[in-house]
Amino acid sequence: MWEAKARIVMTGQFKKVELEKLCSLEFHFKEVNNRFEKLGL
Repeated sequence: MWEAKARIVMTGQFKKVELEKLCSLEFHFKEVNNRFEKLGL
């Protein structure tokens, strides 16, 4: 139930394009290599 309320609040705060960008894999993976390098991996 809280998840549905959270979605309503979130969708009211962001434009559809912004949400799509934040939820894209490209957004989440763009810094992966740098993070691994900083960890020495």
